[in-house]
Amino acid sequence: MHFGNDVCYQRLHQLRDFVGDNFCLNRSSFPSKGKGASLVGNPVSIISPLNPLTLPRRGIRLYEARFPDLTLDRQTDQNNTMKSNYLFTSERLGFRNWTMDDLPEFAALNADEQVMEHFPNTATAEQTAGFIGRLQQHYEDRGYNYFAVEVLATGEWIGFIGLLYQSYDSPCTPATDIGWRLKRSAWGYGYATEGAKRCLEFGFDELGRDKIVATCTKQNKRSEHVMQKIGMTLGGEFDHPKIMDYPTYRRCLWYEIRKP
Repeated sequence: MHFGNDVCYQRLHQLRDFVGDNFCLNRSSFPSKGKGASLVGNPVSIISPLNPLTLPRRGIRLYEARFPDLTLDRQTDQNNTMKSNYLFTSERLGFRNWTMDDLPEFAALNADEQVMEHFPNTATAEQTAGFIGRLQQHYEDRGYNYFAVEVLATGEWIGFIGLLYQSYDSPCTPATDIGWRLKRSAWGYGYATEGAKRCLEFGFDELGRDKIVATCTKQNKRSEHVMQKIGMTLGGEFDHPKIMDYPTYRRCLWYEIRKP
């Protein structure tokens, strides 16, 4: 390791981590205080003199160099890797296809009575596994589904937001439907609205849909509010053919939105 008469010196283990064990600092590398400098081809943002110290050799001046924050660089790389696993993203959310690794969390969500308040029943783990299989097949057939959704900042799985083709007998179908279901800990952050808006963009711009619909029970004011916030308008009411045996739930609302 060789130093010129002017030495740029920081913690040696940081220097070695940044440029390796062998590096040379030359006087020509250092402009005046406060300007940028380079260290064997690598950027050093700022150099500045430290307080005078007693050194073994006369004529040596001690400087401090600030190097790029490698921790932030590694975090950026990790975030970029995470984003590459998604089909698309919104400001805070990532959207992807399902795997059976999602089963434990999804089964817990579907067993939560508060989450499933506007459904006739909660779902078992076996039923949830069947649902994941159908969503995977829908993606294979059509290129979209009710996407598994994660928070970009943490990678936390929070539920689903997405699109599904529906063909049951009703005034608003056959059509592409938008839907969402999030775990309770993700409520109140605007995720459903943000994710639904992004999925509408995907449906119109990538899938080429001219119209997208949404349905909910008449009692489900939270979901209806999201439909209104994302720009959908009320189309009407109908008795949902899949839940005719459940009078409390069968009367539903349908909303729609058309491509801008």
